Amino acid sequence: MRVLAQFARFGLVGVANTLVGSGLILLLAWQGVDPYLANILGYVTGTLLSFALNARWTFGSRMSADHLARFLLVIVAAYVINLLVLALTLGLGWGALASQLPAMVCFTVANFLGQRYFTFREQEQTA
Repeated sequence: MRVLAQFARFGLVGVANTLVGSGLILLLAWQGVDPYLANILGYVTGTLLSFALNARWTFGSRMSADHLARFLLVIVAAYVINLLVLALTLGLGWGALASQLPAMVCFTVANFLGQRYFTFREQEQTA
């Protein structure tokens, strides 16, 4: 599958996991669940949905504990990149809102590349 098609699928999965995770957080909050527990459950659910959809639909790969560990490692690495870009742009005097956009873009691109070439790389050998 072409990289742009995978990136488009990756983006759609991102929208889906954001809607599901955020929706769960709001639903649990509405039900009076502790805000920290609601937050954790929402993010865990969104992350697991992202893993499953990206593994199968975006990258056409199998799901295993090794893939999940790599998936989570890539997310952490992409988040560190996000924080570095945020700190850099804030240090350059960009405003708080203006600094978020390049940080989010870098997170998304780093996450996609890491998932494609590290987490689910074996699909490239068989495609």
